[in-house]
Amino acid sequence: MPRQSRWAPRARRDSDPRPGEPRVGRSRRRRAPPRLAFLAGLLLGLPVAGAHDLTPGTSQPHAPLKLQDIGGLEHDLGQLRGRVVLVHFWASWCAPCLQEMPSLKRLASTEGPESLAVLAVNVGESELRAKAFSKRLGIDFPVLLDKDSAVFDGWGATVLPTTYVLDGEGRVRLVGRGPQEWDTAEMLQTLESLRGGG
Repeated sequence: MPRQSRWAPRARRDSDPRPGEPRVGRSRRRRAPPRLAFLAGLLLGLPVAGAHDLTPGTSQPHAPLKLQDIGGLEHDLGQLRGRVVLVHFWASWCAPCLQEMPSLKRLASTEGPESLAVLAVNVGESELRAKAFSKRLGIDFPVLLDKDSAVFDGWGATVLPTTYVLDGEGRVRLVGRGPQEWDTAEMLQTLESLRGGG
């Protein structure tokens, strides 16, 4: 009996497509594993806000904020009087934070640092991770490190992203929970009205 070639076609299975039919089967691509950083954020008790919630602040002076940025330079919020300041709490695992970042960048480039300061406070992450994501996102304003979340807690924030808008006198005038569009005409007008503490 002649030996069958090892390259002979195999018998057709019922699951195989018929000639001329498209091949339908399981994708060979693996599903991405859960993001460890996201899980770490949940374990730290930092829920993510998905809704656009912008509410009036307390008009009280801000809590202290003295932190180093990813370059090692210390920033003191008390030295920014006379400017509108956005203190933006974020993390790299927070999808709404990353969604919001482009509008913050546009706002910062439109207004300029002399009249408006944006401080992006990275919450609970290492300097290496914050630096890597800042570079990836092209952030050109200070990225401060709140490694133990102490400032986040001290400001009364409960979700990410949260942004506090301070007027020229250093009073909290607006609180944004969830991603906002910071460079709309209406928002620019609102920020302009806060510059003199009004």
